[in-house]
Amino acid sequence: MHQVHIQVADSMYHQIQEAVCLTVVIQGHVFEVFALVMENMDPELDLILGSKSLFELEATVNCERQHMQFLQRSVNAYVKHPVEIAAGTVKTIEMTVPAIKNKQVPHWTPSRCVTKLDLSHGGTHPKKEFQTAEAFVDQDGTFEVVVTNESMRVLILPQNFFAGGVDLRSTGYFFKDWETLVNSFPDKCAFLEDASTMNEMFTFLEKVNKLNESALSEEPEIDLDDPYPWLEKDDPRQTMMDRECIEKFINLDDSVLTEDNKECFQKILLKYKDAFSLK
Repeated sequence: MHQVHIQVADSMYHQIQEAVCLTVVIQGHVFEVFALVMENMDPELDLILGSKSLFELEATVNCERQHMQFLQRSVNAYVKHPVEIAAGTVKTIEMTVPAIKNKQVPHWTPSRCVTKLDLSHGGTHPKKEFQTAEAFVDQDGTFEVVVTNESMRVLILPQNFFAGGVDLRSTGYFFKDWETLVNSFPDKCAFLEDASTMNEMFTFLEKVNKLNESALSEEPEIDLDDPYPWLEKDDPRQTMMDRECIEKFINLDDSVLTEDNKECFQKILLKYKDAFSLK
């Protein structure tokens, strides 16, 4: 693969071996750190903070429990064929994702994805300036991007030039047609194939939707003269006094209170009846 280097504080260039996104949990606070793993790293230099787009693994690090878990979130993308783009011109180039091509991404199906790529400088500029774009990645991990050479020189993109990454989770952002879903989950779901059966299902759903809309649009009739419109018409509380409600629905038969204490307690409830609902 084409080598990618980074210039560090001592003005030296180091080859990038890997890019890692670390989610660090410190005393309940979550911090996201993007680091580049370099070749022959200085023992005194543990991490180099890199571009947020240069990641292939996502790690959750819990310092208190000394636990680290890695998950694959995105895959690297490379230029498929060597390309030269004249100054001031636009060209469509092919990109390749080896992880998808080599079946390292399980259950991959052709999908639209979010990509973050830097193709503006080719292999001659150490600084990466990533741009977010949308691309359709096919079954073999190939996709096309349109590159505009805004410089005054020929833009040279060598084969296998590392250009950025494809976010695997972003496939859920985009619509997938019925055929793609069937091919993606042949053993997980049962799919309707008969057109008449599907039409019956859609007709049923339309009826349910109309019933729901009708129920929402019908406002219940409210009797403005009814002091307790929330009670059913045959509810005995409609005609009961407040003290009657307390004596009937707050049963003190099994209480350890004396009769005098019960009477005192009922008077307190009656006095502060607005604090709770009797009817």
